[in-house]
Amino acid sequence: MHVLITHRRWSFSVRLLSATFVILLATLAVGSYGVFRLYTNTTQVSIQTDTTATPTPFPVSVFPAEKKIISNDSVNLFLTEHLATMVPTANHMPWTEKVIRTFSQSGFFQQLASSQSRVLVIWAGERKEEVAARATRLFSWSNSDKEDFLALLETQATLPEGVLLPGNYVFAATATPTEVFETIQQRFTDEILSRYPTSVAAIVPLKDAITIASLLEREAYSFEHMRLIAGVIWNRLFINMPLQIDASLQYVKGNEPQEPWWPVPNSQDKYIESPYNTYKNTGLPPTAISNPSMAAIVAALNPTQTDCLFY
Repeated sequence: MHVLITHRRWSFSVRLLSATFVILLATLAVGSYGVFRLYTNTTQVSIQTDTTATPTPFPVSVFPAEKKIISNDSVNLFLTEHLATMVPTANHMPWTEKVIRTFSQSGFFQQLASSQSRVLVIWAGERKEEVAARATRLFSWSNSDKEDFLALLETQATLPEGVLLPGNYVFAATATPTEVFETIQQRFTDEILSRYPTSVAAIVPLKDAITIASLLEREAYSFEHMRLIAGVIWNRLFINMPLQIDASLQYVKGNEPQEPWWPVPNSQDKYIESPYNTYKNTGLPPTAISNPSMAAIVAALNPTQTDCLFY
């Protein structure tokens, strides 16, 4: 009997070690694949700028002063030229993609791929604190470095929120908060500000477009869905109706230390005292609540014509 029990214990140990080994191999395989894809696809995924040409201005189909949404044929042409470079939203990707994304942003796996460089991925719909936390892990920053990066966004960026344009950014492994900030800010200037001339800003101020786009990133699951929700948002703004968007409540709760970045809201959250509570306040939130993609900005400026006030 003693021998039999020992054998069973030994069999269990072997199975446990085998399972652990398989899990370890799977982790290494997923991580290596994620980083390989990250490095090989960086130039394709990142938004590219042709510095020899004048960027095409954003088309506009909404006119807040007149409280009108008017169809604009140039939207389709703009999308034909740029839709392929628009970065997908992380909020609605398959779980398998989320796993690969998590491993690809590990400093350990990126170190295996290159000891000299790091690829920082910013996904559409993330808040700046999420990006700062990822950069801190990737570049082995101190907490003070992370705070410096967030301070730069608050004081020196074009807008305090919503300017971390989604995409892949290649840096030296020793990149500082200032270097990361300046590179990301430059891409925002090249890709967004260069397409936002005074003629567009006179119709829809940049801050308003970025704020609406940031809401769309958290509420929609496709570009066409973004345009539909944008139509509802503008219709509510036209009649001074509260926007009543749950993502704004998530943004408020995500600022609390004990909460995840985007906690699920409940009915009591609608009474939270905050300028970002779009159930209690009319108009737009004070700032963007996430970092929107170019697709979301286009949708904010070119909503679908609709009579709906709800979605």
